Amino acid sequence: AEYDITDPFYLFARPAYEFDKPRNIDYRWYPAAGIGYRLIDKENERTFLHFPVGIGYIDEDFGDIGTDSFISWYFGLSGSYDFGRGMVLSAWALYMPKIDDPGDDWLLRTELDFSVPLFDPIAVRLRLTNVNDNNPTPEVGENKFTAAILLSLMFNPP
Repeated sequence: AEYDITDPFYLFARPAYEFDKPRNIDYRWYPAAGIGYRLIDKENERTFLHFPVGIGYIDEDFGDIGTDSFISWYFGLSGSYDFGRGMVLSAWALYMPKIDDPGDDWLLRTELDFSVPLFDPIAVRLRLTNVNDNNPTPEVGENKFTAAILLSLMFNPP
């Protein structure tokens, strides 16, 4: 969620939740809130570059391995480039290091998404996602990379 303060600044709130049974993550909450800056934001186009920063909270449960929770910084980046004819490249990243010991606990998420329309309103989408975090034991693992080719519905085609 975003609330415009004054151009180019905005307030944001980002609720986030995930679970990953293969990596023994029963749940992970990582909401954040703060202020953002729009470096590029072209009206009537899907071209933008935003930089949000703020404070977050991470609460995670690793089943039998244990739990962890901490307050973190939040550093983000999101952007999109509209090539025209409905082709859009978008990406986002977030980094949430623990405030008092950033090397001890942290989360890093990145995603790259490329969408190409097939016929109205269907598009094919390539999504690359990297999940990297400092988990408590090697059984959980620290990194997960996924690639997906998807069909999507475009509700707001150009």
